[in-house]
Amino acid sequence: MKKLIVILLLFTSLISIGFSLDLDVLRNNYNSYISEYKSGNEEGNLKDFYIQLENLGIYKFYRNIMIGSAEYIDRPTNIQTYLSNIYNSMEFDNYEEKIAFAGFLAYVQSDFSGQRLSKESVRSLPAYFTTIQDYRGEIQDESLTYLGNVIAYSLGLVESSPYKNIKKFDMKASIDNYDLYTYSGEAQTLYDSMIEKNKIDLESKIKDISTSDLNGEELEYAIDDLSYEFLQSLTEQVDDELIEVINIIMQDGKISLNLYYLRFIVYVIIFILFYFFYKKFIPYISLIIFLSESFYMLFIFDALKDTISSFIYGSYFILFIGIFAIITLLSVFKRRANIFKRISNSLIFIGLLLLILIPSYYSEDLLMKNNVSFENSEFQKQLMSDILYYDHAPVMKSLDFIRSELGQEYSEINLIYKNELNAMLKKGIDKNIYEYVYADEIDGIDIKTLKEGLKFNNIENYQEIAKEYSRVIEKAIKVSELRSGRVNNEMKVLKDNIADVIRYSDEDFMDYYEKEFFKITSNNELLQAIEKDTQEYFDETLIRNKIPLKAYNTSWGTSILIIFLLSILIFIIFEQRIIKNISSIMMILASILSFIKPDTLEVISQIKFPTVHTYDFSVNIFYGAIMLVISLLIYFNQRGGSKV
Repeated sequence: MKKLIVILLLFTSLISIGFSLDLDVLRNNYNSYISEYKSGNEEGNLKDFYIQLENLGIYKFYRNIMIGSAEYIDRPTNIQTYLSNIYNSMEFDNYEEKIAFAGFLAYVQSDFSGQRLSKESVRSLPAYFTTIQDYRGEIQDESLTYLGNVIAYSLGLVESSPYKNIKKFDMKASIDNYDLYTYSGEAQTLYDSMIEKNKIDLESKIKDISTSDLNGEELEYAIDDLSYEFLQSLTEQVDDELIEVINIIMQDGKISLNLYYLRFIVYVIIFILFYFFYKKFIPYISLIIFLSESFYMLFIFDALKDTISSFIYGSYFILFIGIFAIITLLSVFKRRANIFKRISNSLIFIGLLLLILIPSYYSEDLLMKNNVSFENSEFQKQLMSDILYYDHAPVMKSLDFIRSELGQEYSEINLIYKNELNAMLKKGIDKNIYEYVYADEIDGIDIKTLKEGLKFNNIENYQEIAKEYSRVIEKAIKVSELRSGRVNNEMKVLKDNIADVIRYSDEDFMDYYEKEFFKITSNNELLQAIEKDTQEYFDETLIRNKIPLKAYNTSWGTSILIIFLLSILIFIIFEQRIIKNISSIMMILASILSFIKPDTLEVISQIKFPTVHTYDFSVNIFYGAIMLVISLLIYFNQRGGSKV
């Protein structure tokens, strides 16, 4: 403890740590961060933050397209962890900046989730609570040195102290380590107020020490104990101060909640009213709701912040469209269906399936080689852990499976060639079949049999020994063949998993990935056996020159797809001609919009995480063509007098 105080004392002599917090400065810093964040200025004081935030979005994007979005409990999954990693990469001059920035990160987290900032979300942010712990710890260590200096000064053990308004006692004693009770900094208001508040009691206890016979190290312990005793008052002041900090973060960091989900409540109320009082107008009310929802999807919808709308569309609406697609497919096999309906419904089903499976855009600037800031960043290292090192990483799962199978194979084959063969030879010697058996690498093999043991009258002995070993060999071969099949199948899975990573890498990341992969295999004797086969898996020709983006991976594509599917839903539910015509027009409109290239495409990496943007991308014309074909087929099916 003494050494720790010495180190902290030396540290505080070099760097001035102002206690207590200047709450006005902290508030100004906090509001400045929020203002700059809202302005979207990526070249100001938050430049480094924006770079790391972009890297976080890119990391999530790469991770999802390489190994999927599934999360596991053995790895950090909460955005709080990643935002705190950004915090750890930043540099600050004082605790006002540190705490303000940690509070700002809690604000950013709430902004991503579209939820109101809460005290719990602030306190649970690792960047915040570790900073507060550090602040408390430094105050405690600093205050112990400060108060110990005042006590030593009062006892006449040291000559100077920043706080001198205390009684002096003439104690004829000495201590071993004067440096531990020497404070070279300036007076601290927080500590001075603590001393003033408890001065009478403090002076009384200092007097008790002065009249004791303590000396040297025992006297130092007495001073330290008295210092600790008065820390409780300081702790209460710090607690009050930190409560005020939380209040500042809450008051000045109010998030504008996304209340657009309330429109669903309005829709339900309107629908119920018309159902009971104006039932014949329900189709037209549904049409109005559909058109207003289409407007919302095109101009207002934010898939990240409007989580309720995203949930409704993702859970229920897409399910309905899936059922519609299945019904469409089944209608193909109806006996009375005409040839046109069979063909058109087959094409509709295939088209809907393709809308989910094929990309609608191809991005070039999201290629890893075009994201220089991501290279060698903390999030690139995190990506490597996700795709390779974590237990649930697909490649690691394959390696674990293969290692387990190879381990069992080695154990069982070793048993055959060692124990079982040894047992057979021993029985042969016991039954006078062998006189001796000798084998080594240098002299070779020398086996001498005995004629008596191999004569016909001993047939039962030598046949039984051979049959028993034969049964063991046959069983081992069957098991080995099955295991070999499982290993070979898993090797194919491993190859595919590696290819999934390489497709979205650049050459540098592929080399990095390959190097880390063979570190794992070379450190395990069993996995060394597959190194030669796996070397060919790392093929740079697999690297893509464009990244495919499915419609639902982008905000714009999601809106278009939902409008298109909503149009189909309205078309098949209602029979009124005007509704059929308008929903058909909306299907065509959505199809046309899918051909249009916006200036910027927002790519959704994961809900509650930052998005990434692509500017250099192309539109998959085939995707829009499919939407047009589906629209025309559904429309002409209806004109032909048959429902889809």
